[in-house]
Amino acid sequence: MSARRVGWLWGLLALTLAACAGSPPTPTAIPAVTAIPPAVADNVRSFWRESREGSVIVELQPINLAEPEAAPNGQWAFRVALTESGMDAPPLTRVYDLARLAYLAGPNGEQIGPAGWTVEEEGHMGHHVKGTLTFPKTTQTPTLQVVIREVGGVGERVFEWPVTP
Repeated sequence: MSARRVGWLWGLLALTLAACAGSPPTPTAIPAVTAIPPAVADNVRSFWRESREGSVIVELQPINLAEPEAAPNGQWAFRVALTESGMDAPPLTRVYDLARLAYLAGPNGEQIGPAGWTVEEEGHMGHHVKGTLTFPKTTQTPTLQVVIREVGGVGERVFEWPVTP
């Protein structure tokens, strides 16, 4: 390497170090965090349901159970999180299509298929999936049951919530 090129590299290094050696950044105040009232936090947590059976953790939370009139297009909507524990498995979205594997248990025992399954987030090579599962609204029942079949080697997972009139 020529002496001229070496000199140029040393100059560039000196400029870079000089730019980095400036005064430290001024600390900024962190805004205060408002705590969620315990009653609200307990209510939100009480809506989550989780199944840790098999190789996939399945979590569901109804979005509009507390306010049924807020249902999108008159449908029940659920947040869903799937987490695969085996790193050598294929991405969850290639293996499990909740539009085919989930149903809402109707008031007379019928199986009501989903109106939609939308994957909103897929992380860590497809081993963490978050999305929304929607079902047509059914007649009023005392409980709402979502059943997910054949995910992570588990025949059926039943998630249930009381419905208040």
